[in-house]
Amino acid sequence: MTRMLAYTTLALALVLGTHAASATHYTFQPNWGLWDNPDNWEPWGTRDGDDEATIPGGKVCAIENRDEAIWKLNIASQAALEINNDHALTFSSDPGNPSRFNLDGYLEAFQGETGRLVLNGSLTVGGTGRISTTSTTHAAHRARR
Repeated sequence: MTRMLAYTTLALALVLGTHAASATHYTFQPNWGLWDNPDNWEPWGTRDGDDEATIPGGKVCAIENRDEAIWKLNIASQAALEINNDHALTFSSDPGNPSRFNLDGYLEAFQGETGRLVLNGSLTVGGTGRISTTSTTHAAHRARR
């Protein structure tokens, strides 16, 4: 009975721990670029609901072409994420692995554009950043339009 309990506990720990083991941590590279372009991320690739993404300071990442999903998102100080064209960023989580959102920079939607954050499960929010909608645009946003 003790051996069976040990195997059951180990199996449960492996199942609950698979989320972190399967996640890839992506870092956004250009000063401004689109979330859905795999060339904009290191390592190269497409993020999904099992992954973690970081937008470093001084970078602006935009979601403009389709809805996206992520497990953990870090937006550094002086960085921004734009969610435009009525698209959404979905934070996915599973039992025992709540989504994480660390905001020290900006999450923005601009005049005439809408963006949504969608939560599936629980979300832990931390940081010192700002979520805003504005009638003006971020300098990098104006420069590319």
